[in-house]
Amino acid sequence: IGAHWLRKTSRMLEKGLETRNRRTDTTFIDVSYDDLVKDPLKQIERIYEKAGILFSDAAKGEMEKIRSINRQNKFGVHKYSADEFGLSREQIYKAYEQYLAAFGNDFNGEN
Repeated sequence: IGAHWLRKTSRMLEKGLETRNRRTDTTFIDVSYDDLVKDPLKQIERIYEKAGILFSDAAKGEMEKIRSINRQNKFGVHKYSADEFGLSREQIYKAYEQYLAAFGNDFNGEN
C-alpha cells in the first residue's frame, strides 16, 4: 500500500508542477498545509481573492460555524509512521524531490 501511494502521490505532484511551470498566467495559488491548518479562513480568503470572488461576512460566518462543529481531531488523533507502510525517509524524500526543491524542505517525515 505504501509503495503504491508513494508512486501515485509523487506522480500527482510531478504533473501538478509541470502544469504550473508551463502556465504563464496567474491562475495558481500556493497554499501550505501548515498555513491552512493554522488559519484556514485566512487561506480561504486568499483563494477567494485570487479567484476574484468576494469573501463575504456571511460566507465567513458559515465557514466559522462549520469549523466549530467539525473541529480537527474531533474523533481522535490518527498516528502512523512511514515504516508501518514499508517506506523509509529516504524513499519519501527521493519521490518528492521535485516538490521539495520547488517549495522548500521543511518535511519532518513524522506523519
